[in-house]
Amino acid sequence: MRKTIAAVLALLTLSAAAAPVYSLPYWFQKGVYIKYALMVPENPNGQEWNAFQVWPELLPEDAYENISAVEEVDNNSFMTLVAEGNVFLTFEIVDVSNDSASIRVTLELNNALANFQKPLGKLVLSRTILLNLTDMMYHHNGRVLGRPTFFVDPSRLPKKGDLLVRSSILREFNFTTSDLVVNNVSFTWMDKKSSTRTTGTLTRPTSLSRATRCRWSGQGVAAS
Repeated sequence: MRKTIAAVLALLTLSAAAAPVYSLPYWFQKGVYIKYALMVPENPNGQEWNAFQVWPELLPEDAYENISAVEEVDNNSFMTLVAEGNVFLTFEIVDVSNDSASIRVTLELNNALANFQKPLGKLVLSRTILLNLTDMMYHHNGRVLGRPTFFVDPSRLPKKGDLLVRSSILREFNFTTSDLVVNNVSFTWMDKKSSTRTTGTLTRPTSLSRATRCRWSGQGVAAS
């Protein structure tokens, strides 16, 4: 009897200690991608464009080289990338193992301009990051970056105070900022389906070296 009890307790302990892998949908497999499109109107009047603020040191190497070929790059300040054409944000599952997945995140800017004036043509910013399937968080160099935006497990919805984006890592580049966390989760029921909206708060980064608030554009927004 004591051996039976000991065996049961051991199983319970192992079950509690093991990190559970999230319940993934059937489509979550290698080669699947999710693509978001921000399309230019059919008859543009020249006023439609989307702007993105980027920190040069964090750009992929090939994108940095393409930009520096047409525009002088200041590594100590933000650069504005303007897209006068369509914008695409793609999340591609490039590999899946038992407890992790590699996600390639690609931002494609068509008819792009550097700092509003230097033409770049099509500019592609792409990186592959690790998604830990035990906590459904992106990880890089041993640090948690945040949760994916293209998939939310309905059985494990984020709670108030949960991390969305680890923006505090920008402090390494002399910025003061805070992490983006969930401050409200609301549910709307429609035809037996649940629609969830999650909002968060974020302190926009300020450069400590120049003590000037960064410029953020109001039209283009991209997430990872």
